[in-house]
Amino acid sequence: MRVFLAVCFPWQIKEYLAQVQHEVKKISQAGSFTRSENFHLTLRFIGEVAYKDIEGLRQAIDRTVVACDSFPLRLQLGKLGSFVQSDKQVIWLGLKPNYGLDFLYERLQEELEREGYPRERRSFSPHITLGRQVVLSRKVPSVVKEQKAFCVEGISLMESVREGGRLFYHNLYTRPGTTQGIRE
Repeated sequence: MRVFLAVCFPWQIKEYLAQVQHEVKKISQAGSFTRSENFHLTLRFIGEVAYKDIEGLRQAIDRTVVACDSFPLRLQLGKLGSFVQSDKQVIWLGLKPNYGLDFLYERLQEELEREGYPRERRSFSPHITLGRQVVLSRKVPSVVKEQKAFCVEGISLMESVREGGRLFYHNLYTRPGTTQGIRE
């Protein structure tokens, strides 16, 4: 199983992301664009695991959420960005800096380490991928007209599956957080 840990979005945020993505598509000659139902915020990519390893990942998620009384966690979408990968661009939408999300990520790293998953070496750079292998006809404009905010209400364990040439993300487990108050 190919899995990752993520924050899933409410439909209103997915709809907004699709609108931003549409603006990028208008100035793109080619690209592989994320389907709106697949929009998410990856907290940690795990990769291939055996079915027996799922329980340890679930426990890491549970311990993380219990330790972080910051749910729901309020996040705000930021600016569009891109980086080049094999002569083609990856277009993404970033998030504004957020102490609560950084704390959640660090706690998740600790709990995954307890389960035998080494820490990520690269720094956490929260973003939502809108498209890969994008060929733009001009520079990415500032298509983000308004700042959207949303609440993180838990962490999900997702499976990435390719079916009929299309990528699908299946939710294997979600641990909602407590609702003691919104933190930014």
